[in-house]
Amino acid sequence: MHLSRTRQNLVTLLNIVPRFLLSFSIAVVVGGLIAALVAPVQVHADSYEGLDSYNLNRKEEAIHLLRRAAWQDNDLFAQLKLGDIYYAKSDRDKGFEDPVESAVWYYIALLNVNVAEHAYLTPVMDKLRAMFGEASTRFQEIYSSLLQDERIDLRNRITYIEACRGPDGFMLLGQLHDPRITRTSIPLQTTPPQTSPGEDYWSAAGPQGGSYYGGGGSQYYGGTQSFGSLYGDQPLEKNDLEAKLFYTLADDDGHGHPLAKLYLENLGTYASGPQGPGETKAGDKAVRWLSPFEFYADTTRIRGELPSGLVLSDECPINNARARALALGKERIPASVLFEMLQFLDYGRGYSFREMPLAVRKFQYFLREPQTGDLTPLQLVRLIQIAAVRGHKKAQRCLGIMYVHGVGVVKDLVRAEKWLLAADAQGDGEASYALSELYALGGRGIEKSEDKATRFRQNSAVAGFAPVRSEFLRLLDNPPPPSDGPRRHHRRHRNSDDSDD
Repeated sequence: MHLSRTRQNLVTLLNIVPRFLLSFSIAVVVGGLIAALVAPVQVHADSYEGLDSYNLNRKEEAIHLLRRAAWQDNDLFAQLKLGDIYYAKSDRDKGFEDPVESAVWYYIALLNVNVAEHAYLTPVMDKLRAMFGEASTRFQEIYSSLLQDERIDLRNRITYIEACRGPDGFMLLGQLHDPRITRTSIPLQTTPPQTSPGEDYWSAAGPQGGSYYGGGGSQYYGGTQSFGSLYGDQPLEKNDLEAKLFYTLADDDGHGHPLAKLYLENLGTYASGPQGPGETKAGDKAVRWLSPFEFYADTTRIRGELPSGLVLSDECPINNARARALALGKERIPASVLFEMLQFLDYGRGYSFREMPLAVRKFQYFLREPQTGDLTPLQLVRLIQIAAVRGHKKAQRCLGIMYVHGVGVVKDLVRAEKWLLAADAQGDGEASYALSELYALGGRGIEKSEDKATRFRQNSAVAGFAPVRSEFLRLLDNPPPPSDGPRRHHRRHRNSDDSDD
């Protein structure tokens, strides 16, 4: 009897387990699908998708897809199409016209080495030569009409896009600044050379047939011909110091581009005369180098927003270090700080804190991204960056502290200094205090300076930041001993309100 009941229970259990496992599996799969739908993803795009959306008159979708392909994949055809759209080559693109942005993408396309993938058939080369010739003509037409601040903006955008590509981008920037390298567009064969049996196309092209450079700009061998070359004034000037700066960044203390050190040695070999004090400090400057923009936008004219309202999106790729920083930002930055930024930018106007998702949706609409009501990690950082660029002193202070701790953005003390100084200039006592700590400790790109630390602690006290003011008053009541006596170590107070850290 007992054995029979045990057998029955076992059968029942065996019948239940598969059903339970099936239900559990379904739950896991469904949950995973929901998470995949809800979680922000870095969508890959190619120029064909973008061109298809453009032909279907889904312009904003097309531009986002083309920007991603042009920026992240260095897609030649996406770059040329973006140049055409922002040039307003077609009347239906008038709402997206932006001469600076058009010049950016024409210029980057003219330097795109990927064109060499098609340098095999004469009809193909003729077509590419015509496309590049048109792009080059338009670039020079635009560049000659730009105002000085627009030319600065053009240079900064090009620099930022290439810097996002890491060592490869820094190498290109070094080459563009290097006085010993005249880089035009890609040289292609006018007519295919005669090849011997077993000899490949590029071997027969001569010693520089497949190269991207010319000594003096036009001396290519083996019948090659430069087409659509960059003539006239250029947005990136030739300069030894700038070349050394970008080669140093590409080298990254020997952990970057494998050829960067050779370029650096070449600069030293051919440098004329003794190095000036500026050149000897190129390595130091490289440590202090800043990407020109916190986000991809114009800070001199219309903040990166076209008449159509479309934002000039930043498609800088997200690597592992940046992904970790973004996750920390989502975890640690308080909602109250974000709501204050939404209010400053007018997305939170008329909403209470409880209605923050509605304000977030308005901001997401501005970015032309899905309106979920919940900020993605990247959107969260972008919100603070935009507010900082537009002058909100608390946003500037928050962004500076984020750079100090690597929260939301990758740790960078130089950029921290930039934004803390901006907030300090507006009388933000907490930013002054943070600067005093920064200079007291020093770090990569920041020289330790007790004089600066003392000055900013004084600024903080004058601004009324209570923890520092009380300490500063104590110092006035009890002046430090003479310099030849024993040094007194004063305890540094941490800001009790760490909501912005």
